Amino acid sequence: MDLWQHNVSLAVTPATPPPRQLATIFAGLMSMIYELRVYTAMPGRLPDVLARFRDHTVGIWNRLGIRQLGYWTTAVGPDSNALTYMLVWESLADREVKWGKFVVDPEWVEVRKASEAAGSIVAKMDNSFLAPTSFSPAK
Repeated sequence: MDLWQHNVSLAVTPATPPPRQLATIFAGLMSMIYELRVYTAMPGRLPDVLARFRDHTVGIWNRLGIRQLGYWTTAVGPDSNALTYMLVWESLADREVKWGKFVVDPEWVEVRKASEAAGSIVAKMDNSFLAPTSFSPAK
């Protein structure tokens, strides 16, 4: 299975509610939707993942209006071979439209192909949609 296409739809696992049900769940809980994404790199390929984000992905996302909250690598913890980042969406519909445009963007398709010419650089991707608590400074 192609990991990038897998994340086009929000219904990424059998247990994940369909987008309309997610929209109902999120309605009234927050004004923004935060998406936490963790990419575990193939062994020895984290520098390639970081370079692809730094040199290409960030610019493509800026062009497409995809808002990035921040990027982190693990300084201390169980997996130092991962890139963790957060995206911010106006709504689930906003996410679906912009992410859908991203995965088929000609520049992204070429960048991805070139960066994976010697093999996959990402072993695993996890994503979660987060709802702020009532006491969270982020809303």
